[in-house]
This record gives sequence, structure tokens and C-alpha cells, in this order.
Amino acid sequence: REVPLLVLGATVARDEALDAGATDFLGRPVFVQDVVTLARLTCHRDRDDGGFVGGKLADFVNVFYLVRAMVSARRSGVIDLRRGARAGEIGFVDGEITSTQVGSLVGLPALKQLLLWSDADFRFHAESVVLGERIALPFQTLLAESRIFLDDFTKVAQDVHPAEIYQQVALRVAECVDEISPENRVLLRLFDGSRTVADVIQDGR
Repeated sequence: REVPLLVLGATVARDEALDAGATDFLGRPVFVQDVVTLARLTCHRDRDDGGFVGGKLADFVNVFYLVRAMVSARRSGVIDLRRGARAGEIGFVDGEITSTQVGSLVGLPALKQLLLWSDADFRFHAESVVLGERIALPFQTLLAESRIFLDDFTKVAQDVHPAEIYQQVALRVAECVDEISPENRVLLRLFDGSRTVADVIQDGR
């Protein structure tokens, strides 16, 4: 297997480095985690179709770091994510997010939903870029907002993980049903013992 070569921006230009055989070029400053993520993706290259076999998202930390690495390396392609019967995708052109979708959500809401996925399988395709609703934010602002969203979710959820599954206790709900607003009753029904917290957030929108 070829050894991946990642070039950090210094005295050589990006196009020159890629033409010379580098698999990725990262401008400085650079995050070490991005270097690790891109090296792992390169080592999982599928020689048959020229794309990249991903694997388990948890092995690459989470969607946020995967997206940041793609943006930093100015990749073009599509990340397909699948978690059970649910699927999502994030498209990139030269490091710009050009489409994001999960279920009926598109754009920034879809990206925020995918940021909560921690137990998905994913695959990156270097071709077949799908153009969709662009997220009208500079990528640095987008990454900052994504980081803030995750921090806020962690703060509010505390010990509740997005992949956890809960089920409502029907008898307890019946005892206090008059104290529960109609909107919250609908939300409670989504805790059915099969949906994860992330699923409830998506389906309750």
C-alpha cells in the first residue's frame, strides 16, 4: 500500500505539491487532528474506483472533524453517511460545502443534525459531487458555528448522549398528562424505545 503524503503549506504551492504526487495539501496553520483524519482516509483508499472507503465514524472521532479535514484540504466529493435506515450526505467542491441533506432537512439544519451522529458508517466519494442548497457562510464561520452548536448541545444535554435510546413510561405519562402541553405530548411519543435522542431531535422538528 502506498504511503500517504500530506504536504503542509510552506515554500511549495498547493497545485505544485499535488502535481508532484501529494495526496493532500494543508495550508498553515493546521490542526493535527486534520492531518490524522486525512492520513486515515488515504490509507483506506479503494483502488477499484479511486474513491475512499470510510468505515465507522467513531474511528474518525465525529462528523465535525471529518468535515473540517475536508474543508482544510479543499477536497471535492461527497460524504455519504448511514445509520440504520437513516442516511445523510455532505457535498464539497474545492473545500466548500455545497450540499447537505438528511431526511427532509437541507443546508445548515441538516449539517447540525449530522453533527449529532456518532455511530454511523460513512464513505467518501471523490467524484459525483451533488450540488444543492449552499450554506451561505464562510467556512471558518461555519466551523465555528458547528463547534458552538456541539458545545451548547453538550451543555444542555449534560450526560445524555445523542446515540442513547429512551422509552416513555405510559403509566407515568397518563398520571400527569394534564400537565403536559400538546406539543410535548407529540415529542414524548417519539421516545418509543427504538429512536435515538438524535432521531427524536430530527423527527420532532
